[in-house]
Amino acid sequence: MKRTEQMKTAVLTILVVASIVLTWNMWTYRPPYEMAESTTVQNVEISEQRKPKELLQPVEFVWHSGDLDYGTTRPGKIKEMTDMMDNWTFENLQEVSLRNEEFLEIVQGEDRIEFLFQDIIPFSVLDSLFDFEDKDLPNQEIDRVIIDFSHRNATAPNIYFADYEGFVTSRDSQPVVYGARIRQTELDEFEAFFSPKEYQPYVQYEAGDFRKLFIPKDPMTVERRTYLLDLVDVDAFKNALFNDPSFVKRNQVGTLEEFTDGSRQMEVDYSKNQIRYNNPAEESDNLYVPTGDVFEDTFSFMNDHAGWTDPYRYAEWDEFNRKVTFRMYINGRPVMSPSPVDLTEISVSWGEDEVKEYIRPAFSLAVLMPETSKKKLLSGPNILRYVEQRVREFAPSQLERLTIGYRLEKSSNNQLFTLEPTWYMLYAGAWMAITPEEDEGVLKSGLG
Repeated sequence: MKRTEQMKTAVLTILVVASIVLTWNMWTYRPPYEMAESTTVQNVEISEQRKPKELLQPVEFVWHSGDLDYGTTRPGKIKEMTDMMDNWTFENLQEVSLRNEEFLEIVQGEDRIEFLFQDIIPFSVLDSLFDFEDKDLPNQEIDRVIIDFSHRNATAPNIYFADYEGFVTSRDSQPVVYGARIRQTELDEFEAFFSPKEYQPYVQYEAGDFRKLFIPKDPMTVERRTYLLDLVDVDAFKNALFNDPSFVKRNQVGTLEEFTDGSRQMEVDYSKNQIRYNNPAEESDNLYVPTGDVFEDTFSFMNDHAGWTDPYRYAEWDEFNRKVTFRMYINGRPVMSPSPVDLTEISVSWGEDEVKEYIRPAFSLAVLMPETSKKKLLSGPNILRYVEQRVREFAPSQLERLTIGYRLEKSSNNQLFTLEPTWYMLYAGAWMAITPEEDEGVLKSGLG
C-alpha cells in the first residue's frame, strides 16, 4: 500500500512539472522569422502607398558651371533630371582612392552637378533608384551623386557616389567615393538640358576647412500656405498595428486615448496631434541588421498599411536605434514644427523582428485654403551675416545645411495649420529656425 502511494505521488509530481514546462513554453515561445516577414501590420489601407524613388528624391541640386554656381530645391525640376537618369545604366562601379583635396575637387569642382540627399543612403537601396550593371553592390552609404562633365576620357568615371558628410566629420579616414560611367551621348544630352535662367544663382560659403555650402544669392519671396486639418482614422491604425484588434482594450483620459493588447501599446494624443505605437517585446541591444534591410523593411511596413498621409521624404538614418525618419515636404521645402514634439515627422524604429516604435502625426493636411499671402526672406549671404552676429560662439564648421523651409503654426482651435516660410539651418546636428523678424537678441535653439 505504501509503495502504491509513493507511485501516485511520483506520477502526480511528473504531471505538475510537465504542466509547468508546457505553460512556460506557451508563454515564451516566439516563432523565428525575418524582419520583412513580420505579421504586425494587418491588411489595412489608411491613405496612400509610396515607391522608394518617391521617398528618396534628392532635396537639392547644385550646378557648378565654371566660376558660377546655380541650384534649386524645386521638386519638379529635380524630378525632370532624375527621370532622365532613369534611362541610364551605371557601368563599371568601383571604389576610387583619393586624397582629401582630390575628393573635394571631385565633389565640388567646376563643370559638375551635385544631387544632395538629406542623409546617407545605402547602395542596396540606391539600386531601387538607379540601374547598376553590377548587382553585387558595395556595403557602403552615400549622401550625394555627382555628374562630372569635365572629362571626355573614354574610361574615366563620369558619375561619382560620395559620402560627403562622413568625410567632413571624419577627416582622418579615407573618403568614401565610388566612380561609374554612363555613355557619353547620355552625358552630352544631360548637359544640354541645363540653362542658367532655369535656376537660382548660388554663392559659396566656407564652413570650416573642408565644408563648402552653396546658398541662394538673392532674396526670395515665398507663399504662406494654410491648410484645414483632417484627423486620421484611429481605428484604422489600431486594426493595422495589432495582431488581433478584437483583443485590444481602449481607455481615454482627457485628450489621451490608449490602446493595448497586453503587450503592444498605441497612444493617441489629441492635444499634440500625435500617434505613438510601442512594442516593448522588441527591445534588443547590440543587434546588427544591414542598413539596407532596415530601409526596405521600413518601406514595406509603411506601405502595408498605406500610411503616407501627406508628401513625405526620407530625412534621417539613426544606426544606433535602427530608426528611419521621414519629414513632410511641401513644394520641395521641409516642414518643421516647434519642439519638443515634431508634428511633421514619421519615425520607424526596429527591434529584433518587428517594429519597436512608430511615431507619426495624427492628422493630414486635407484642404489648402484659398487665402494666401507672401513673405519676403533675406538672401543667403545676409541670413548668414545675421547668424554670425547673433549666435553666441558661432562655429562655421558646425553648420551643415542652410535652407528655406516652412514652420508649422497651429491655430487656436487646432483646426488650421499655417506654413510660415522660414530660414532654417542644420547646426551641430539640430535644426534651428532663423527668424530675424522675431529677433529677441539671440537665436533660439531647436525647431522654434
